Amino acid sequence: MEDLPLGKSDTGGPDRPSRVDHLFRDIARRHATQIALSWNGGRLTYAELDQLSDRLSMKLITAGAKEGEYIAVSLERREQAVLAMLAILKSGAAYVSLDPRDDHDQAARLSEIAGVRRVIRKSDRQDISDLSVEHFNCEGTRVDTAVDPHEHELSKVDPIACLMLTSGTTAGRKAVMVPHRGVVRLVVGQDYAELGPTAVVLQLAPLTFDASTFEIWGALLTGGRLVAYPRSAVDAGFMHKLIESEKINTLWLTAGLFHTLARHRADQFRDLRTLVTGGDVVRPDFVEKVFEACPNLKIVNGYGPTENTTFTCCHVMSAGERLGHSVPIGRPIVGTTVFVLDTNMHAVAPGEDGELYCGGLGVARGYLGEPELTAQRFVAAPWNAQETLYRTGDRVRALNDGTLIFLGRYDDQAKVRGYRVVLGEIERVLRSMDGIEEAVVELVRNDSGNRLIAHVQPRGPAVFDASGIREFARARLPHYAVPDVFKMVNALELTQTGKLKRKYDAATS
Repeated sequence: MEDLPLGKSDTGGPDRPSRVDHLFRDIARRHATQIALSWNGGRLTYAELDQLSDRLSMKLITAGAKEGEYIAVSLERREQAVLAMLAILKSGAAYVSLDPRDDHDQAARLSEIAGVRRVIRKSDRQDISDLSVEHFNCEGTRVDTAVDPHEHELSKVDPIACLMLTSGTTAGRKAVMVPHRGVVRLVVGQDYAELGPTAVVLQLAPLTFDASTFEIWGALLTGGRLVAYPRSAVDAGFMHKLIESEKINTLWLTAGLFHTLARHRADQFRDLRTLVTGGDVVRPDFVEKVFEACPNLKIVNGYGPTENTTFTCCHVMSAGERLGHSVPIGRPIVGTTVFVLDTNMHAVAPGEDGELYCGGLGVARGYLGEPELTAQRFVAAPWNAQETLYRTGDRVRALNDGTLIFLGRYDDQAKVRGYRVVLGEIERVLRSMDGIEEAVVELVRNDSGNRLIAHVQPRGPAVFDASGIREFARARLPHYAVPDVFKMVNALELTQTGKLKRKYDAATS
């Protein structure tokens, strides 16, 4: 079994830092006068951010905060949220970010599963340090639920830094317990992006989305500068001006947002040195389009589930790289191991399909309050019962050099008329047709059987021709994989976190 990992990176030795707050203190001492955080005319040096977060941390401790507790952050202003997160970690607790527009429902859920009682909310004034610590008042919910004492005991060895809520409805969202060491491993000693004192990182992602973990701590744990995006919605023109005025050189975008921006103005990334994208399948045609306009840019396809602390693998690309019909997800980042296994958890040979399992320092501690689901997804390695692996549910293939190719989700497969089809493959074929900008295929189940519905966005002024698209698909797909219905949408929407929306209700054309 020694040759089992397809790619294995250094998991670090005993000197590797393990706590976010401890590492930040060290960085703050070494870069005391350097700007750590800037926003809409305001700036804080590392020394000032360290002092302000100390002050808020003492406020939390005085209010009763302790190690093993989860404290919510419900702030619209990103710079205040960063201060709150840092203070929470210094108090020994872990933070969980809520959407201020929907924090009551989320608070009710968290009060039930995690005993979350405290929240840091916005102040009436504009002073970044004027934050209030409040108690939740969630009628009809239990506020006295305690976290499993066993988790408290473990937290002393491998403490939790934050809870990240996965996508889905409020009731169905899972709370992933992300450890300190996972966050540190994400950004310290990595080579997929040029993080460090010269990095200027834009904090653009919603704070409830795990991409914010990379943005915030990628800057503050390496001596860089974090620039808080001052608006709730992304405005391409405003963002470009902000990149220029703040000299931002490191940017993270979801694949959906990257595609949208690249489609309309590919040259807007020319002032960056690193653009990281991911969260969904990255299209090679848009990568090539951006490289044509920005030949000096480095583009990184960052792949990884929340359950393995944001990134598991990265594929770094430069202008001139030849891309096929898909962008690789690359190789594991430092502190990460990856395995491609069959249904019996045996390694498959290079070139064969299998499920991706990941291990190492980034693996989360499981889902809070969901022991059965945790046991299903976080499993012991057959070759080492002490090693925990996360089952991603992603179908991948490893090339001879260890580079991984993403093939789709196992739950993206559907049974239609007795045949198994992969929805992502149908979408790829439809997107290859001239005149089609984007496509989403969904499976609709009813009494008459399963049907495939294709939602198609025409490119530019192209005329939507359902019969022509159907003939194109028939020439390239097995008969059972050709969608039953083609519907036109003027623009495929993105979710709040910037991923492609998968459910549509459009009129058939």
